[in-house]
Amino acid sequence: VQGGELTFQLNPHLGEVYFPLKAAYTYTEAYFKDEQVSDNPEWGIGTLRAGDPLPYMPKHQGHVRLGLKRKAHELFLQAGYRGSMFDQAVATDRVEVGEVWLYDLEYHHYIREGIQWYLGVQNLTDETYVASLRPMGYRPGMPRSYQVGIRYESF
Repeated sequence: VQGGELTFQLNPHLGEVYFPLKAAYTYTEAYFKDEQVSDNPEWGIGTLRAGDPLPYMPKHQGHVRLGLKRKAHELFLQAGYRGSMFDQAVATDRVEVGEVWLYDLEYHHYIREGIQWYLGVQNLTDETYVASLRPMGYRPGMPRSYQVGIRYESF
């Protein structure tokens, strides 16, 4: 397994309004180095060859988060990307799990220092996607979901 990660963060402002920006990208190469026989159903039953991919390890992953902050209010939009990946290493019956873009939206309101209430929507576009094929078949990704809560942080 080898790869690299890049991260980037800015917090520009115009007067009292801030525009935080955060981004990350990960590149991963994950392959078997040697030929071997597998009896592990998670890797596939059969012969693993040098260069066969590690299951569920996408080459490309990343996210970008853009915000708008003013006084006690914060609004964030996040876009996350997961590249395609394979369900098993053994070439026989190997299935590619497709790439997916997911978008989330969050609002935070600070009641006072250390206490905030928040509202969030995950998978804003209600994207239908495959999260996994193992164990026992297709597993859907999380549909659109909502969160409301209060967060307390003690210092």
